[in-house]
Amino acid sequence: MTAQRVGQESRHNILMPLKRKEFSLRNLPVQLSLIAIGIPTLVLVLFGVFRIHTQTNILENELKITLKNEIVQLSASLSTALFNFDDETCKVISEAALKKSEILKITVWDLEQEYLSFQDDFFTMVGNKSEIRTIEYPILFKNEKIGKVQIVATTIFLDASIARLKKSSVIQVIVLDLILGLVLIVVLNIRFVRPLQDLQQSSEKIATGQLDYPINVHRNDELGALADNLVMMRDAVKEKMDSLQSEVDQHQKTSIALEKSESFLRLIIDLIPHMIFVKNMDGRYLVVNQAVAYDLDTSVEALTGRLHSEVSLDPESAKKMLKDDQMVIETGKTLSLLTETHLASTKESKWYSTKKIPFTAPDGDKGVVGITIDITELKQAEEELKKTKNYIDNIINSMPSALFSLDRELNIVLWNYKAEKIFGITSGSAINNYLGDVLKRMKPFLENINNTIKTGEPHYFPKQITQTKEGIVYEDITVYPLIGESIEGAVIRVDDVTEHVRMEEMVVQSEKMLSIGGLAAGMAHEINNPLAGMMQNAQVAMRRIQGEIPASIQAAEEVGISMDQIREFMEKRGMIRQLGLIHEAGIRASKIVQNMLSFSRKDFSGKTQQDIADLLEQTLELAKSDYDLKRKYDFKKIKIVREFDENAPLVMCEVSKMQQVFFNILKNSAEAMQELETLTDPTFYLRVKSRGSFVRIEIEDNGPGMIEDIRKRIFEPFFTTKPVGKGTGLGLSIVKKLVIQMGGTVQLQRNEANGTTVTFTLIADKCESAAAVPATTNSPAPILTSPGRRLSVLVVEDELINRQILQAILTKFGHQTTVAEDGRIALELLKSNYFDIILMDVQMPELDGIETTKIIRTSPSYQHTRNVPIIALTAYAMADDKDKCLQAGMNNYLAKPVDIKILERSLKNLTTVN
Repeated sequence: MTAQRVGQESRHNILMPLKRKEFSLRNLPVQLSLIAIGIPTLVLVLFGVFRIHTQTNILENELKITLKNEIVQLSASLSTALFNFDDETCKVISEAALKKSEILKITVWDLEQEYLSFQDDFFTMVGNKSEIRTIEYPILFKNEKIGKVQIVATTIFLDASIARLKKSSVIQVIVLDLILGLVLIVVLNIRFVRPLQDLQQSSEKIATGQLDYPINVHRNDELGALADNLVMMRDAVKEKMDSLQSEVDQHQKTSIALEKSESFLRLIIDLIPHMIFVKNMDGRYLVVNQAVAYDLDTSVEALTGRLHSEVSLDPESAKKMLKDDQMVIETGKTLSLLTETHLASTKESKWYSTKKIPFTAPDGDKGVVGITIDITELKQAEEELKKTKNYIDNIINSMPSALFSLDRELNIVLWNYKAEKIFGITSGSAINNYLGDVLKRMKPFLENINNTIKTGEPHYFPKQITQTKEGIVYEDITVYPLIGESIEGAVIRVDDVTEHVRMEEMVVQSEKMLSIGGLAAGMAHEINNPLAGMMQNAQVAMRRIQGEIPASIQAAEEVGISMDQIREFMEKRGMIRQLGLIHEAGIRASKIVQNMLSFSRKDFSGKTQQDIADLLEQTLELAKSDYDLKRKYDFKKIKIVREFDENAPLVMCEVSKMQQVFFNILKNSAEAMQELETLTDPTFYLRVKSRGSFVRIEIEDNGPGMIEDIRKRIFEPFFTTKPVGKGTGLGLSIVKKLVIQMGGTVQLQRNEANGTTVTFTLIADKCESAAAVPATTNSPAPILTSPGRRLSVLVVEDELINRQILQAILTKFGHQTTVAEDGRIALELLKSNYFDIILMDVQMPELDGIETTKIIRTSPSYQHTRNVPIIALTAYAMADDKDKCLQAGMNNYLAKPVDIKILERSLKNLTTVN
């Protein structure tokens, strides 16, 4: 083959026309079209799916809410009818509910079995159970469950709505997708596809040798720049073609010879995955393989013959490598290196292991042969392993539980930071040592730990008691088997649950106190009724003896004696005095009952205006009658010194909480004074003082006092100076919490002599002082009658003895009395009778006084008696009870036992002219 022929074939290969690409997914126009259609389609489909899912959830939730509201309303409507077993009413209510299109069947149960069932004709036609839903709801009467109601509803209408929603969403997605796809295809075709096709056609012509072919793309964007660069490239190629052809012809013979020898060497070194290079003394690449070119992101041809400093991205690294190469050449010794390279483009590091060997060529030139292995992945794996270990160590050390692991011989392998803190043993002292020697408290569990390792079953030991320097500590100990390949052992977790155990004790104690409070309230209410009978009978007896009552005078004359003689006999025998003592004792017992009710009941009224001095007095009365307090110390022997400021303002507070605060302080102080055997005159100093916008309360005792260390911790939860089992340490912490909740402060100070002083500050209400605030009266609705007129009185009372006493008292007053045992009987009497006044007991079975009053005030059936004055009678005489009665429509409020004089005055006040 001649050089001229070889040159012609080379030129022919360079200018060989390119094959036109047929339709393929690799074609840019096809790709752009697919993108124009695919992206909007994907977005719209996702939007359609989201819309269907969201609307479906909304429709399902609407059906659930509708059915929930329907069954709650149906339960409320059926409560009275089911309680009275009124089948007709139940049927009417249920059939009205069945008119709802979704409801197919309604079933009513009493407490034991199915009571009534109603269903729509469509119910039997529904064969698919997935198309129906069943919900149940209890039927309550006066907050007591008397049965339940079940609704069976269909989801056919819901499924139809969802189907319509899906159909409309699919149509919308298809229409929008077609519109957006067509618009994007047109835009992409005009802006990108056509110019690119023109450039492709021009480049193909130039590639076939038509270097004069015009390029007709004139734009100011990247495509225009590409067209300009293509024109410049075409002209440069045209200029270089002639000179390139001459050079090709000159070197063609040499190239053919070298190609054969180099092809075998190139094939061998390119097949090696590691980087192989040959450099001369100046650091110029003489030979490189494909791996070197790939690492430097270039080609073998671009590297061959160039200095390393010219192609290196790190000049400092290139200088160091050149120095190493020259040292290897000069010393003639092999050099092994571990280097790190930072890539500026990706901000990553690459690690290389390089070995360099010196050589001398036949012509005397010296150089270095090197092989470099990329160990970046190995190094990264090593670093990741270190990070993972550190991460796991940090997790274990951050755990709130003490964790330590053991091998099969129960030697400690791992010991976290919490274990160091709890047990006071460092990891260095614990690891590789036998558990029984390191932690002696774990010796009782060693057998269980061995069983866990053998069987693979965990063991749990809750609330283990340990005595430490800080006191008794409760710990939960859990032993887990360590599962892994060729690894046997156990992991032990120790949790300090002291706070949790103490909290459980506090909850149990609180539940006990709530139960005792409820029992005390119930007993107080039951005591009040016979107490009312005793007091009112004593008052009636005294009035009959002391007063000039015609009936009494007539009865005395019938037995041949005068009233003066009866009174003289009663005076000499002390019977009048005894009746007075009975009445006074009843008043005292009534006051104690009222204080007990006030303290024991839950306070739902919130903050109200209160006189702190009165609350202190009520708490003192309650403390005197407290059983535990009397058993530990006779409270009546404690001297009470009162220093109350009459001008102290009222305070906004919750009565029961404030009484609990005072009671806890008084009880603790009394118990402390009991312990001081040398104390002969135990005394409380109670002070209430006005301090601007605050009220200052002091409770001082002359007991033993306390040391400073105890005083600083006295308000901490669970801190107590009492023996184990004698107290929870929560009394004073609750005092502080309650006072802070009411916006106040509390301090405890040790007196200079003996005893302690507890000081409270509470925010004063924005009103006048307690002494200046006028007593409020409830002005009843006036009735059209003359003063002293004989009244028609309806007495509504469930206690027989109270009915009889009230009837006797009212008869003596000259009034006509009608009695009713409960609210329902009273309502029946009011339908056909008119009464001037109603005395209404609040707590009654069947229908209480509050509900009865609401019916009288609001129902059209009692229009003629709507303005009749109603006086409430109850054993509960709390402020919030009074508010409830007045809000229900009552005109006045009297506490049991009813004082005859107060009752007489109330009746006279109601007999006023409008």
